[in-house]
Amino acid sequence: MFSFSMISLTDAIDYEMFDLAQYDTHLRGFYGITYHDGFVYLTPDHNGAPFGKFVRYDVKESFSDIDSWDIFDSSVLYKNAGYLGGGTDGKFLYFSSYNQNIILRYDTMKDFQDVASWDTYRTEAKFWGENSFDGRFVYFLPLHHTLLTRYDTNEDFSNKQNWQVCDLSTITDSNDFMGSSFDGRFLYIPSPTGKFILRYDTQKQFCNSTSWEKFNAMTITAKKGYFDAKFDGRFVYFSPYRNDGLAHGNVLRYDTTQDFNKSDSWMSFNPSSYGIENAKGYGMMTIVNDHLYLTPLVNWKGYHSNIMSYDINSDFNQIDSWHVSKIAFHDKSLKGYPSITNDGTSLYLSPYHNNVEKHGKIVKIPLTSSYKNTSN
Repeated sequence: MFSFSMISLTDAIDYEMFDLAQYDTHLRGFYGITYHDGFVYLTPDHNGAPFGKFVRYDVKESFSDIDSWDIFDSSVLYKNAGYLGGGTDGKFLYFSSYNQNIILRYDTMKDFQDVASWDTYRTEAKFWGENSFDGRFVYFLPLHHTLLTRYDTNEDFSNKQNWQVCDLSTITDSNDFMGSSFDGRFLYIPSPTGKFILRYDTQKQFCNSTSWEKFNAMTITAKKGYFDAKFDGRFVYFSPYRNDGLAHGNVLRYDTTQDFNKSDSWMSFNPSSYGIENAKGYGMMTIVNDHLYLTPLVNWKGYHSNIMSYDINSDFNQIDSWHVSKIAFHDKSLKGYPSITNDGTSLYLSPYHNNVEKHGKIVKIPLTSSYKNTSN
């Protein structure tokens, strides 16, 4: 029933593709993707309407085998909800709704398809992006509002007293946040539409103004709009998204050993200015095997397929350190992948939209694949 292909591309990369919509036509339009303890989880967003069918793949099993995949329909808990965010605290997975004031929690020690394995919590606001964990608190990023919300994982999930809200409007002029990263002390939060990178000191009071700093990215790149953040042990990277509605390719990097507020602590590099003009408009990122991977989202042509990687041990400002490959080199429908994760041996990209329709073609890329600059 499932559509499956393994393609060896002379001028691109090797990958496997699994079309979830061939099994169930509703399984298309997934925004988030998360790996945890042997499983890859896809977060359902919108397939023409908000939907709640979470999909799980067992990475030990064949990618093309229907028995390797499970589905949980969360509409039994909350109807007409779609989700963007996905993240883990080591035991539980958290999924936040983009159109409802609901957060789901799944106990990964229990049966994925049993409704008793899932809990729900109603938040003060609707619309949520991704979430991030600092070792104790899970932070839920506000989308189209400014109420950053966090939950104390040491306490009861259902008790409102264990949840805190901080109104970011007192800190920044942005009201859209999708991705974030934790470096062991500080939480970094960019905005896909704003100019400020926020930094919160998790050792200080949550909503005290002295706990927060902001850096104007436009002082480095003259571009705003960064979708996600990832920490490699020293540097925090920020994926380029859109500057006033136009996709850009300026990857931003901050050196955490230096002063957050000084321009000299920051660098920017734009691979798209080296003849790879379509290397713009990226979503989430992942780091594995000393490489940073940026997933293709939207560039000036629309949803695209140009996955980009950077060798974190090489010179940030040299084009030879960067590689861009076109997933849709043969299959033009393989475009629009907002999120990316890895299991240590492969990358997984969440299927969303290919400029024609929402799709369900999840892509798996073995980390042995060779990258070539083939995006044009």
